[in-house]
Amino acid sequence: LALGLSPIRNLNEALEKSKSAGLEKKIIKIYENISKYYEKTGDFRLALEYYKSFHIKQSELEASNLSMRLEILSVEFNFYKEKSENMKFKKLSEKLERDIEAANKTLEKMKVQNQSLLKESLYDELTNIYNRRGLEVNYRDFVNLDEPVMGTLYIIDIDRFKSYNDTWGHVKGDECLIKISEALKKVAPSGIVARFGGEEFVVITRKSKLEDAKMFAEALRDSIEKMAIPADKTSTKVVTISIGGYLGKMYKDSLTFFIEKADKELYIAKENGRNCMSVREEEN
Repeated sequence: LALGLSPIRNLNEALEKSKSAGLEKKIIKIYENISKYYEKTGDFRLALEYYKSFHIKQSELEASNLSMRLEILSVEFNFYKEKSENMKFKKLSEKLERDIEAANKTLEKMKVQNQSLLKESLYDELTNIYNRRGLEVNYRDFVNLDEPVMGTLYIIDIDRFKSYNDTWGHVKGDECLIKISEALKKVAPSGIVARFGGEEFVVITRKSKLEDAKMFAEALRDSIEKMAIPADKTSTKVVTISIGGYLGKMYKDSLTFFIEKADKELYIAKENGRNCMSVREEEN
């Protein structure tokens, strides 16, 4: 999960500022740049999600510009129509009014379709929980305040999931991912639950005390173990998870920071034998 010198954090900051200022052309360009970055790094799923956002915004802007141009032409023709009752101008004006009405209807229809498409782009197709894009969008909503929000981010990894797939096959592996996603949502109904990639998940809650954050992580871990999903065909072992958590002040641009910190704790949990959790609090 080490993101090195990734420009994503800066691009997301620029995206938020552009949205706040209503700079539609700037928003479109940033979506395009993010998509190209993920394509270059080989993360084609995220590249596709951002390209969808790029296409949605671009199509809305084009439709809006068309409607505006038609309205301007209509005003110009109405001006000439007032000065002359020439039937040709009258018919052209009427046609423009019909074109404007049709363009506005198309724009409204497009907005509805694009909203549906955008919603789809925020969810993981398999598990029906948020994907990375959905995680980023909902994290910004989660901390949409001037003051920082105290919360805890958890990274969850299914222990030895490759071995599980090798034993049971990928169809069963997908079923396992779905079951675990549903279990995580039940334990964290008011938090953000997302599939981060492969067999990794992210959960964000407003747990603001270390003891509460640890208890919640233990509840997550216990819920999966109690499902008793057979890990293999030759023993009584069941599927388990390891959890890394980080508690602290969350700002709009600190998602990457929290992911990196929680990932270090996940590594500790793995080193401690798996099927356990490690949660750390931000140092004052």
